[in-house]
Amino acid sequence: MNGENFDLYAKCRICGKEYAAVPAKLDGVQRESAIALMELFPICPECAKKEEAKCKAAEETRRKREIACEIEKLWHLSGIPPGYRFLRQNGNEIAAPLVPGVAAWISRYANRNILLSGATGTGKSTSAVFCAGAMIRQRRRVRYCKLHRMLSEWREAKTGTERRADEIFFENIGKLDLLIVDEAVGKAKMTDSGQDMMFELLDRICTGEIPGTRVWLLGNFHPGSIVELFGDCEPVLRRLQENFVCGEAKSGSVEVFDVWIK
Repeated sequence: MNGENFDLYAKCRICGKEYAAVPAKLDGVQRESAIALMELFPICPECAKKEEAKCKAAEETRRKREIACEIEKLWHLSGIPPGYRFLRQNGNEIAAPLVPGVAAWISRYANRNILLSGATGTGKSTSAVFCAGAMIRQRRRVRYCKLHRMLSEWREAKTGTERRADEIFFENIGKLDLLIVDEAVGKAKMTDSGQDMMFELLDRICTGEIPGTRVWLLGNFHPGSIVELFGDCEPVLRRLQENFVCGEAKSGSVEVFDVWIK
């Protein structure tokens, strides 16, 4: 700065250097304000820029910390088992899918409803959770549960005192971005109550009542498994065919799966 344009100087409280503080052309209220600012915060322009940069960096650090805390909370609320998120050997978060071909297929259809069949060990659950983790890091709401847990919650809702328990049950699902139902098929036939719950879920997907929620069904859906699970299987099969991308995990990749096979 040219000293000729300033008539008041101050000593920077940070670096100790003298700097031009008040332009000579200022008068009246503007000059009084400039002098008051100089007396209260005697900081040279160079140090002011550095302080501003520090404040911005601190704000960015705080924002990143808040986001990290929010993401960690979403992981906790998701119900995803730690073994699907962290490596057992060293406890580090899994950075790459354990079965890349299956994870790539799920990722391709991540914004769709998915039915993924496959035997134990084919990578259904770990791949689904890996893809769900990417959604959680985008601060989207994910829930993972096994079918028997979901049925237990449904029974509790139906036998409780809350009149709208069943509606609240599905309203809570509707608040999610993704619901993963693992082990969606079992050896035993579903109870009538369980069939009602699953059909209601599929029907609400079909009618668009939970438009913001994607549902991924994982399990060993062998030919005829839908028939074995449901007393009246035709409406279930039709809704699955119309609203779900269906695949079968085999040998590290995914093949088309026909739910109509009985």
